[in-house]
Amino acid sequence: MTPDQLRTALATLGRSAPGLAVLCGYSRNSGDAWLMGTRSIPPAVAAWVASAVAWHDRHPVPGKINSPNRTNCIDAQQIVRYILVTETGQPTTKDDENGQNI
Repeated sequence: MTPDQLRTALATLGRSAPGLAVLCGYSRNSGDAWLMGTRSIPPAVAAWVASAVAWHDRHPVPGKINSPNRTNCIDAQQIVRYILVTETGQPTTKDDENGQNI
C-alpha cells in the first residue's frame, strides 16, 4: 500500500493516520510517517485497512449521503418504514422522534 492509497483509505474510513497507528499498536508518529513515506506501511496494517475499506464499500452508511460514490445508499426513513410494515403487516403513518410522518 502506498502513502496515497493509505490517505484515500483513511478518508473513506473516517480515520486519521495517527489514530490508525495507535489502533494497530504503533506510535502516533508512525501513522504520520506512513503518510509521508518515511516508514513503510506494515503489511498487516495495509491488509487490515484494505479489508476495512472493502467492508465499508459493501456496507454503506444508511441515510441520504450526497456523494456520487454512494448511489446505492438507502434512505434511513425507508428502512424504518420497511421495519414497521414488516412488524405490523400494515402500511404506517407513524411519526418519528421529530414529529415528522415517516
